[in-house]
Amino acid sequence: MKLLLRLVLLWFLALEADGSAPFAQPVIEGPSQPASTESAPPSGPQGSGPEGNQASEPQSNRDSDSSLAAPPDLTSPGSGTAAQPQPRPDLPPELTLPTPQVEESPLPSPHVPAPAATVPPPAEGAPPPEPVVQEPAPGQETAETAETAETAPPTQPAPEAATLPANPLDEAKALLHRGEYLDAATKFRETVRDYPDLIDARLELGEALAGLGDMDGALEEYRRVIQRDPQVTLAHLKIAMLLMAKRHWKEAQAALNTAVAQQPSWPQVHYALGLVRYSLGDTAGAIEAFRRVVELKPDSADAHYQLGLLLKLTKRTRDAAVEFATAAAAGHPRAQYFIGAAYASGSGIEKQMGTAVQWWMAAEDQGVQEAHDALARLRRAIYKWPDSPEGIKAAQAFAAYREALWKEFPSISRNDNEDSLGGHLLALNHIGEAIPVLIREASAMDTLAGSQLALIYEKGADPIVPPFDPRILRYFESAAADGVPQAKLTLARIRALGLGVPADRQSALGLLKGLHGIKADQLLNDWAAAANGATPPADQAKQAGTAP
Repeated sequence: MKLLLRLVLLWFLALEADGSAPFAQPVIEGPSQPASTESAPPSGPQGSGPEGNQASEPQSNRDSDSSLAAPPDLTSPGSGTAAQPQPRPDLPPELTLPTPQVEESPLPSPHVPAPAATVPPPAEGAPPPEPVVQEPAPGQETAETAETAETAPPTQPAPEAATLPANPLDEAKALLHRGEYLDAATKFRETVRDYPDLIDARLELGEALAGLGDMDGALEEYRRVIQRDPQVTLAHLKIAMLLMAKRHWKEAQAALNTAVAQQPSWPQVHYALGLVRYSLGDTAGAIEAFRRVVELKPDSADAHYQLGLLLKLTKRTRDAAVEFATAAAAGHPRAQYFIGAAYASGSGIEKQMGTAVQWWMAAEDQGVQEAHDALARLRRAIYKWPDSPEGIKAAQAFAAYREALWKEFPSISRNDNEDSLGGHLLALNHIGEAIPVLIREASAMDTLAGSQLALIYEKGADPIVPPFDPRILRYFESAAADGVPQAKLTLARIRALGLGVPADRQSALGLLKGLHGIKADQLLNDWAAAANGATPPADQAKQAGTAP
């Protein structure tokens, strides 16, 4: 598995060399169309893996808030609107590589015997060496030897026998584990020089060379393994992974076919085969391979996700939604985005905007930019056109999400007409739980939760939360960047007064610019006066139309 993780880095470096970037768009992990026609037929897909055919969103729609368009569906291959990620020659974390098919045993004798030890001649002028006295065997002492033993001075104890060196593979593997690839490769080379048939050493040498970026050298070592023992399936798989990184899809497929024939129950092999088949235009074969992965390893979230993408690409939206839901429930971030998109558009599943928001929130928490963008569009509809059909639908979606939060705390008794779960937790003095909930509610456009967060940020919430909690600051920074007026007003106050951050009046003025009903300079002066104990500032909530 360590090799596969390092291959990702190697792939990044290889792509940087030709000017491409593997994840310029946060789209799915899948193989791309090879650069040369030799590696893939012209009839193959034009995207870069199942998600490579998914258009993030046309630019014209990004700048328009006239509708609450659900995130775009997967487009057909060759649509020309898809982002172009590059292939990933790695396996998902849950599909760890099998252990080598060779047993670790004591090192065999080298093929070249070590030269016999010889005694060097004495240097010129040196005293002659003392004669060597042959010791009698135990029980065979003679009278002469007994007499000598009585009269001879006591001899010094013989030095302890030198400790045998440890297995050299252990030291080399330790270097490899620490990422010291050059030193590890040197050690492994020494081992295979002395023990050329030691399969484990050659496998590890290939891993060290791959860590150094020497893919050709790694391929050579893995091929030498196969020359010595064609049944080492792990070598075939590692050859295929390196060939995938080099975009040699047909050769990779041949290596994987051999691996599948030898080990049909290895999910790792079927996963890689699915990626290769898709890159060669064999979508049906790719679906078959990923179905085999989920049969062998049902808890592989990434395999369910990849299968969902392929099914969606072939317009089997209902089956795709099932796979996305399975992967999303297991915590796969991009599957969470796609199942949210399915709920938002009603693609293969009943349309439910509140559930879509719930999944997008989960994906956003894991850094999926498309989920963040989808939520930002909903928020813009609310604060720009609150009375429009789009604004009303967005508000209803966020309200449904906030309502669903209560189900996460079944032991909490809800009062009549009580909207804020975070506020209720604060009242119960469950402060540790209240802060994350308030952030989620504020992210769902709950202005009361935003006001409570602003107060807690400045004053703290003893004894759990000190002032200037970084989690709260990150929320206000993110929401302000999305243009949420309440967040911009609060962040302006934080920066103007230097609350947990360096004071920056110019930044505060920039945040206040364009807010309806705000006189920026006057408001900053009022804040400064209030902070210094002067006359209280004008009511900010009245000026902004909302409480900070």
